[in-house]
Amino acid sequence: MSGGRPISRRIVIASAIVAWSWLAALPSTCGASGTKSRPVSTGIDTEFVAIRTSPNRTLLCWAIKLSPTAFVADAECVRRYRRHQIAMIYGDVVPQAPTVRERLRRRLASLRSPQCRHSVPPLVLVSAPAGSDRSSLGQTVRNFIAAYGMVDGHGRVCRECEILGIRRVFRCPVEPGTVVLYNDCLKQIEAAERATMNRQMAELDGWTWQLRRTLHGSLYADLEQRGKLQLEWLKFITSSRR
Repeated sequence: MSGGRPISRRIVIASAIVAWSWLAALPSTCGASGTKSRPVSTGIDTEFVAIRTSPNRTLLCWAIKLSPTAFVADAECVRRYRRHQIAMIYGDVVPQAPTVRERLRRRLASLRSPQCRHSVPPLVLVSAPAGSDRSSLGQTVRNFIAAYGMVDGHGRVCRECEILGIRRVFRCPVEPGTVVLYNDCLKQIEAAERATMNRQMAELDGWTWQLRRTLHGSLYADLEQRGKLQLEWLKFITSSRR
């Protein structure tokens, strides 16, 4: 994303403004454990998605449903994209030009028209850490979690869930084809990091083995030849003394 720092600063400023709207709505956002939460109204009349940042790493890979009240767990998930890509793909800002707004509305309508064919059971997060209910982002996650499920491979996403269309899921530091949509995201990240480390270690072991083989074929052979020459010299000196 070009101009990452100014964009990040603007996102944070916009997030602070949106946060004030959330504070008044927080008492009514808590869903009862074991029941499906109802969507939260932010009081913002817009069909586009807002992007917020969060220092809470447990929400790093949360993907929030495309909705007027949807939020992104962490700006790092979208930092690699340019501003216009975010506007067209995520709808994080309301475009000023009426023609652009209308084009985005048609785009969103075409992507929303076919219902997602993934069967996802209603869920709420009952194992979230204490105090997480105070976070508007955490409440947003709870209110929209029922729209998501695990996508464990390529080719299993419908048009509404298409990764390159409107991203219901963000490419965070996880293995390709893995979508993390529950509260042990850190475990998934750590597993992906371990897999990457194991792969790198395997590559290092292979390189080390190849280096040893090369040394054995060159340096070791040279040392062996020198050893034979020294042994022959010793034999010659010993025989000449006799």
